[in-house]
Amino acid sequence: MGYKIKYFLKKFLFFQELLIAYFQDKNTLLLEGKLVAQLDDGTSVPIELEGQGTFTECGKLYQFFNSIHPSIAYIINEGVDLKGRSLGWSQAWSGFKERPILGWGPENFDLVFFKYLKGTDYQGYPPAKLDRAHSRPLDVLVTTGILGFILWGALWILIFFSIIKNILKNDKNLVIYLIVFSSLTTYFVSSLFLFPQATWYVQFFILIGVVSRSDDGFLSTVDLREVVIKKKRKRSSDEANMGNVIVTLVSVLIGIIVFYWLIIIPYYVSSNTLPISNSKNLDELEEIAARFEPLASYGRSAILNQALEDWEQIVDLPLGDQQEVLKTLEEIGLKSLIVDPENYFINQRLFLFYYNLSNTNDTFLISADKYAKKLINLSPEHINSHESMIRFYLAKQDYQESKKWVDKWKSVHPDISILDRDKWDNYIEELKYQIE
Repeated sequence: MGYKIKYFLKKFLFFQELLIAYFQDKNTLLLEGKLVAQLDDGTSVPIELEGQGTFTECGKLYQFFNSIHPSIAYIINEGVDLKGRSLGWSQAWSGFKERPILGWGPENFDLVFFKYLKGTDYQGYPPAKLDRAHSRPLDVLVTTGILGFILWGALWILIFFSIIKNILKNDKNLVIYLIVFSSLTTYFVSSLFLFPQATWYVQFFILIGVVSRSDDGFLSTVDLREVVIKKKRKRSSDEANMGNVIVTLVSVLIGIIVFYWLIIIPYYVSSNTLPISNSKNLDELEEIAARFEPLASYGRSAILNQALEDWEQIVDLPLGDQQEVLKTLEEIGLKSLIVDPENYFINQRLFLFYYNLSNTNDTFLISADKYAKKLINLSPEHINSHESMIRFYLAKQDYQESKKWVDKWKSVHPDISILDRDKWDNYIEELKYQIE
């Protein structure tokens, strides 16, 4: 028991869960300045860190930044790697160098993440993905290229030029200009480490509106009752009034349509996607996913993933029902690839789908091979890509290729656990025994 705890803590020293536990409850993991593991019988086992740093040092670093301001400590509370942002930044730079002019396209950072993911980036299996570079300038640079970055930079230069010009006027609106300047500066600095969200844009464009109006100056204080009286006097004809009514109605109608399309439908789709809507059948889930195509791949991927988890139940269905379910699942997967052919998770689900089918019919290995190779193309060093190749060649009972991919899997992912290593070694030895 003590050995397992010691091994676990040594191998996952800088993982999020352990660090958060340390910062939230130091008495549990720190005893007299030394990292220890508490055993079931109450004894404490000291943990040797083998030159990787100590939690005592991390704790002092965290406390120092926390004494300045908690927001600074938050940035480094999972280690001094800026909460994994350095990985996203390095991947963004690599992606930009490959496509420097026009970039990878908006909302396509996940393609860069998978392609440049290294086996040493994570100890074990990586998280789902990074869909942003966690830095607005780098995100713009990698997704829109140097052309988009120049336009983005020119916008900010123009904004700050206008604000500074107004500040130098030193007129009665100086306080307003300073508030806008400080607000936009905060927004810009935070965007160096974060990516903007929908609520940010509301505030941003309000501030931009103030900056735009400031070039012409603000209206002086007026009596609103006088403004209303003057407007009533200017209304000289019924035609003008009718024009205002039409414009107002059309604007409201457009607003309702946009709100329904961009808010109501996505919310309905997301709130009725697996695992929330586990009571619906396949056709209902597909119909819901298809209502908002930009989010459809998420819903369809969830359908395929749930089917893979419930594979034994599908196999136990009567033959007619089983074939109908399998046909529907295949159509859902292939339909997703038509819209998003580079989606790593859809390709992975389809590989596992055909791989499972190959247990009863070897001809499905042809399709499994296609998607296994696609995974390698999309993410050459992703652990799931390698394991897909291993599974494929084990199913083909190709000992040499299976061993080659297991050896590559080990070399590319040196920090993987012993239990996972033993699992594939055992499969290889079993295949070798069957062949001999």
